[in-house]
Amino acid sequence: MASTESILQGVNVLGTVNESQRKILTPPALAFLALLHRSFNERRKQLLERRKLRQAEIDKGVLPDFLPETRHIRENSTWKGAAPAPGLVDRRVEITGPTDRKMVVNALNSNVWTYMADFEGEYLGSNAPTWENMINGQVNLYDAVRRQVDFKQGSKEYKLRTDRTLPTLIVRPRGWHLEEKHVTIDGEPISGSLFDFGLYFFHSAHEAVKRGFGPYFYLPKMESHLEARLWNDAFNLGQDYIGMPRGTIRGTVLIETILAAFEMDEIIYELRDHSSGLNCGRWDYIFSTIKKFRQHPNFVLPDRSAVTMTVPFMDAYVKLLIQTCHKRGVHAMGGMAAQIPIKDDKEANDRAMDGVRADKLREVRAGHDGTWVAHPALAAIASDIFNKHMPTPNQLFVRREDVHITAMDLLNMNVPGKITEDGIRKNLYIGLGYMEAWIRGVGCVPINYLMEDAATAEVSRSQLWQWVKHGVSTAEGKKVDKSYALRLLREEADKMAKSLPAGNKMQLASQYFATQVTGEDYADFLTTLLYNEITTPGSARPASKFPWQKRNAANLFSHHLFQCARGQERKGGNVPHRQPRIVHFLSYPPTLANMVFFPPEYIPKLPFDPPDSMTIEEFIKNETCGRRPLAESRNPFTCGLTGKTYSILQVQQRTDFLSRALGKRMGWSPNQDTPWEKVVGIFSANTIDYQTVAYAVHRLNGIVTPANAVYSVPELAHQLKSSGASALVTCALLLDTALAAAKEAGIARDKIFVMWMPGPAPSTPVVSVDDLIREGSSLPQLERLRWARGTGARQTAFLCYSSGTSGLPKAVMISHRNVIANVLQYNVFDGPSLAKRGVTTQAILGLLPFSHIYALVVINHAGTWRGDEIITLPKFELATFLGAIQKFKISMLYLVPPIIIQMVKNHDKLKQYDLSSVHSVFSGAAPLGEETVGNLNKIYPDWVVVQGYGMTETATVVSGTSEDDIYTRSSGSLLPGVKAKVMDPNGNEVTQLDTPGELWVQSPSVTLGYLNNEKATHETFVWDEDGRWIRTGDEVLFTLSPGGNEHLVILDRIKELIKVKRHQVAPAELEAHLLDHPAVEDCSVIQIPDDHSGEVPKAFVVKNAAYSKGKSDNDLAREIEKHVEEHKASYKWLRGGVEFVAEIPKSPSGKILRRLLRDREKEKRRSQGSKL
Repeated sequence: MASTESILQGVNVLGTVNESQRKILTPPALAFLALLHRSFNERRKQLLERRKLRQAEIDKGVLPDFLPETRHIRENSTWKGAAPAPGLVDRRVEITGPTDRKMVVNALNSNVWTYMADFEGEYLGSNAPTWENMINGQVNLYDAVRRQVDFKQGSKEYKLRTDRTLPTLIVRPRGWHLEEKHVTIDGEPISGSLFDFGLYFFHSAHEAVKRGFGPYFYLPKMESHLEARLWNDAFNLGQDYIGMPRGTIRGTVLIETILAAFEMDEIIYELRDHSSGLNCGRWDYIFSTIKKFRQHPNFVLPDRSAVTMTVPFMDAYVKLLIQTCHKRGVHAMGGMAAQIPIKDDKEANDRAMDGVRADKLREVRAGHDGTWVAHPALAAIASDIFNKHMPTPNQLFVRREDVHITAMDLLNMNVPGKITEDGIRKNLYIGLGYMEAWIRGVGCVPINYLMEDAATAEVSRSQLWQWVKHGVSTAEGKKVDKSYALRLLREEADKMAKSLPAGNKMQLASQYFATQVTGEDYADFLTTLLYNEITTPGSARPASKFPWQKRNAANLFSHHLFQCARGQERKGGNVPHRQPRIVHFLSYPPTLANMVFFPPEYIPKLPFDPPDSMTIEEFIKNETCGRRPLAESRNPFTCGLTGKTYSILQVQQRTDFLSRALGKRMGWSPNQDTPWEKVVGIFSANTIDYQTVAYAVHRLNGIVTPANAVYSVPELAHQLKSSGASALVTCALLLDTALAAAKEAGIARDKIFVMWMPGPAPSTPVVSVDDLIREGSSLPQLERLRWARGTGARQTAFLCYSSGTSGLPKAVMISHRNVIANVLQYNVFDGPSLAKRGVTTQAILGLLPFSHIYALVVINHAGTWRGDEIITLPKFELATFLGAIQKFKISMLYLVPPIIIQMVKNHDKLKQYDLSSVHSVFSGAAPLGEETVGNLNKIYPDWVVVQGYGMTETATVVSGTSEDDIYTRSSGSLLPGVKAKVMDPNGNEVTQLDTPGELWVQSPSVTLGYLNNEKATHETFVWDEDGRWIRTGDEVLFTLSPGGNEHLVILDRIKELIKVKRHQVAPAELEAHLLDHPAVEDCSVIQIPDDHSGEVPKAFVVKNAAYSKGKSDNDLAREIEKHVEEHKASYKWLRGGVEFVAEIPKSPSGKILRRLLRDREKEKRRSQGSKL
């Protein structure tokens, strides 16, 4: 078991810690925070990036709507949230407030039912998140749960009451967007949400249960159900970690963003066993509405005072929230009464309290189960109203079936009222007053007898920004422009500064506020804009060096591992990904001075975590996952020989019918038997039904193993047997081979089916895929797959055969999520280049074998998701290839180096065709030399030639070239969601650029491993403290492009590098150079033994017939050798000679099979008696 010190490597506390705070920041607690951070921070950041993408869509006019892909959740009335937990059955009056010690005592002594202790301090909050506020708040809650929070301040004593049951404590952590910069983990600030939740839960969850309630939370600022899912996963991990039954935690979600209003059912569903309802947040919701639609003039609202809870969009929001909650059996909580008693003006106070009564009466009559107050004096008023009109503990029985809210109701901005100068000045007064107090560390401030907080300040500045942006006019006839807004700002700031004591922060507040009211810059949140003003981090203090309470961290981790093991034993399946990560985090102390590579900053982040509970087909056709809308997409597959094509709907229908018939013929159904009993081989040239077959198998919960179309009978039989295939789909062209291999593999004749492709019909009678589709059209529909969360990440979708990172072909298990992740990664990476060119959809080339991972993922799946049309060709013939480009106006060519070399060598033939539609060439599967790129660009200077790097074991693309940062030497930059490191021969990470070593990659697309080959899996897929990596076996380096971005340069396969004395020579480098010589049609370079140098390079060359005519082999060989000697260092010279051959052996994807050349050379030298 690792020591506490090693567990806490990378955890640093930058804030000061006094004696009373040490009981909170213990090593075990910090270890728990580290686990939360390392498990969830990447997802958190991805979800925040997803918010930006949704905002960009709204800015373009795409209004929110209820999600079609979750309709089944909304329309299923049978599921419910959790039953109310102890202490949460009756919540008629809840008080909110900060976590300072005085407020904690006063709130718990109030005549209310629950107390929400607020760490957020952002909306409806009270704490500005200074380090002192946050850590002292944890101390106070630790003591409050244990009923030891009494204290004395001067002559006044603060003690908890003993004459009644105290209110149930609910804690509100900060929102997902906020960070706690005073604690860093692995160089990153921890999420404020995880920090607040983690410390309170770790220290007080068991104690809270012992006291008769539990660890309860209010969850703020969420914008989607995916963010609720993240909370749910954090809850489950936390409960497992401390040995607490799942479902003990409860979370009430504040619906304070307009996007969350469209996903209320889904949010409750995600939290299900942990859900304790939803809450209406008035000012936050109004702020969110203005913020999200700030670019749209038809969403301009009048003065803040006119936007009441009864205006159309607010009324719809309240009604839908109550209806949704009660349908699911959870509480629907009302909003805040922010008034403060006015002690010196009875008449004004009476008016204010009457307003509170009216508001609470509206809430209880609407069906709310409780309400909020900000001041203890308002508790009696709220209690009287709810006691009178809600004699039961709650109103869960009020179903509001009269309510029918549409998307247009939620977006109905028909709000009567005017924009006045008085309203502008009030907004300035509130915004400046709040910001000045916040910078001083106060998160909630009384202004005009209202507890104004960040939510009202956000509304104030957002309205001003929107009014200036759209040039509205006031009721007095004054146009609200930048100069007018800034003049009023200066006037209000000057007045307020004079009324405040010396040392106030008004000047600083006005400077910040000025940037936010001109219709130009717009910060997502004021509090994030101001956060650096209140942070006081000191020097890093490693958590493992804390001098206090070093005991028990290892024991706690041991307990967690025990819990994981117990869970695994019960489920009998794979441990979720995070659990092995914990084991290896303990086993491998972090390496210091690591150099981990990430995508450049300009590359967009993934908008969301790749889904893990849907099939590839469901993702590809699901518009809400980001694909091109179906109505705007092209036909996905078109035959490049005949023009025969299928629309998206036809593909979906054919998939449906085929899956029904295949299920009947094979005796399969989606939710019975294991996927490994439903393996289907596809052995075919490229056809327009290739993906239809794959998707039909996936609908049956089966696995597809695509086989290389050039396989011999023994090779195909081996794949069918080793994969356990029980059916085979082929084409007429390959039928004889398929029948013979299937017989050898034990597959019955009636389990072999043929796809259509141009050419003669099969000579042997076999059932066709079209026959099956006709048969399936009259069969009953299949039941839907019932996948639990995480199934897509664990279940194999494709079993692709690869040489692996070395050795003989291995069966790579590629999950549904692996493919989904890489489709998402590639398209997010490539999207900006397409958008820059104004490309919506395009015709792309489908020539590369669909059995190969490059075509399978990048062309078939990523292209379909993008809405492109894939022009399929069964094999490479130069004239057919060029004719298809001309006929179908193909703009994107996905190629491999041998084809590009053929194009360069036959440039005269290219000129016979109209290839003007081509914009881009993407080269993969093997490095493409700079010389070849240069030669192609000489022929077509307007073509953009880019490269990528990937492998079967990464479900394809790891890096790619952006059109904005082309560097022909490299294979581009890492894709979003990918990180990499380079390991030297001694197993140490390189610590500087331009240093070669083996590439290790981490990505959600890294596959599950090799089927029935545990040794190779363990050698290739390795764990360290950062998670699971794949050792690629490729020699690489990272270097800076001319644009200053990190690029990946592939040198060669480590096992194929030529070791000349102390130097390493990459065969790919020499091959690229040789191809630039006119005598060389094709070539390969291998190493051969040498007594003097150890190894030397030898070239195998296919001669260019025209150039070589009339020249002797000796003259040509010397000419080629001289070409190298004039341009390369002496240790790279072809001292092994040049041998002319008829062809270079290659895989179907164009990868040179140097192994065959080495075997040939060994046999030749053996026969000659030479040293091997």
